[in-house]
Amino acid sequence: MADLAIILTVRSQSERLKNKVLTTIGKRSLLYWTIKRLSTIPGSQVVVAITRNREDDKIVKVAEGLGVPVFRGSENDVVERVDKAWKAHVPDAKLILRALGDCPFIATEIIERAKDMMLKYDRKEAMVWHLPPETWPVYGAREFPYSISGWNKIARSATSREEREHPDLYFHNNRRRFDILYHEPPKQVYFRDYRIEVDYPEDVKLIKAIHGKIGITSSLPSVIKFLDKNEDIARLNRERVEKTGPLSSYQFQQRRYWLYQMTGKPFLQWNGKWYKPFNKEGAKPIWCKCGRVVLGFAQGGLLYTVGGEVIEQGKTKCRDCGIVRVWDRAVERKG
Repeated sequence: MADLAIILTVRSQSERLKNKVLTTIGKRSLLYWTIKRLSTIPGSQVVVAITRNREDDKIVKVAEGLGVPVFRGSENDVVERVDKAWKAHVPDAKLILRALGDCPFIATEIIERAKDMMLKYDRKEAMVWHLPPETWPVYGAREFPYSISGWNKIARSATSREEREHPDLYFHNNRRRFDILYHEPPKQVYFRDYRIEVDYPEDVKLIKAIHGKIGITSSLPSVIKFLDKNEDIARLNRERVEKTGPLSSYQFQQRRYWLYQMTGKPFLQWNGKWYKPFNKEGAKPIWCKCGRVVLGFAQGGLLYTVGGEVIEQGKTKCRDCGIVRVWDRAVERKG
């Protein structure tokens, strides 16, 4: 029995790059490597969820060759396909993860961490990194699971064509309806302006270049460090922008509302301990200028740091990047 059902949604008829999941990377398909990576997550079961189109028959062969079950369902209603897939093959699962077949370097360590924390705090329905709403990790880097109750909210309530095609869209449009586990993000190695999801020919060139140098099975942190050192490879797909990406899909007002929702909310630190704001109501999270580490919570012009200090005027240093931020009660209160 698996606690986590990983439903890998795949189809051959991609709008931008047909048959991309069958693209050969080092004598194996992109789909093969993605399944292999996801299958390493303890306590999980991968299910490949494809359409009923005949073009997807080749995908079945790849999945069956790896001993992974296949579910065939609606082409455009991805929510329905995921919902029926986990119920058919992993009905006892406690968590549901919708994964993508074109993300060969997805951070399995992040999924495993999310799985463990979601199971530990089983009343939570979804997980979000405690970050400013404009800060995102490498594109194609990570996905978070939902609890059964959280997933059921999506399955029952997502109504628009876009929400049925992109399950996470309903969640982000309606975060207030979910009991969210806010979690401190990992070290900043995950935060770069790279895209490692395959949607365009340039993305394929990037993935093949990475494989040729360090191998397709490399961990995501290793890939990011490699791209940091190899600007010529990193720029191969730099001009491509994901049309359904996080920053392009959500309006500024909506992302500001996400910030409002974090006001006064406790978050789970990476060391496993909860940080609870001194006063839940009105305590505004204040992040470092690096945008990845919360320095503390502000209220009434005072900064209550995560380290336990109360600053009316003075300096505080980010424990991650080392940036020093000057806090001035009069100035910050205006903001």
